[in-house]
Amino acid sequence: MSEIRRALLALLILLAATTWLTACRTGPMSPPATRNGDRIAGREFLLPGQRESTAPEPYALYSYLLFGSAPSPEARPTYLEVIRAYLDMLPPIQRLERDGARRRELNVTYLPVEDPRAVAAVLAADPEAPTLLLRHYNYSAARILLAKVAGGPHLNGPYLVSFRQPLGQVERLTGEYGWVDMSAAPAGRARLWMRIFLRETATQQYWVPGVAGRVWTTILDELDKAGEGAPEVLKGLVFWVSGR
Repeated sequence: MSEIRRALLALLILLAATTWLTACRTGPMSPPATRNGDRIAGREFLLPGQRESTAPEPYALYSYLLFGSAPSPEARPTYLEVIRAYLDMLPPIQRLERDGARRRELNVTYLPVEDPRAVAAVLAADPEAPTLLLRHYNYSAARILLAKVAGGPHLNGPYLVSFRQPLGQVERLTGEYGWVDMSAAPAGRARLWMRIFLRETATQQYWVPGVAGRVWTTILDELDKAGEGAPEVLKGLVFWVSGR
């Protein structure tokens, strides 16, 4: 085991112990109710003036694909790849609800967009839809949401963030939340990172003390196997962290 890995695992043990002690003092957070403990991720677009949906009942989890600024020419392929993975791997949230999924089983994953025509391109299965979504991405809305995440300013991306409440309705993230910084991810690996995101938001009981450490160990193993064990990559991928 490398020295970097030993140091990371030692840090995880400390974080898990801290989370456990906090939970002993405050009691566990109420988990979202799901049928089998799993959450199904679906996508939705967040247009100007639109708020995250909470009726007829809230979703189990609210997630966001956020860019802190427009990509550089070097980063643009990664942004497009992440958008393609988002479109390919997450079905529309309305389709999941129409097919019988209950909101308390769903992780709605929002992408802020300025122009409805980009959304129409997705609905029409236009092959240029990912390009249009990037061209009309709502960076100002994304920055407002990113400002609620500790450790900012978050000016790059792509980022994935998950929380038990809509970010548009909170001043800052408190308690446990999911956070993935893909700005250091190697090109061509967006689907791997998106798959990790979907798996962890689906199955992890993030309100249970000690889960963060177990998730980190699993992710370290998976990224090592994929040849992505560099410290600058690993430090960006954190699931579930505490915002207390």
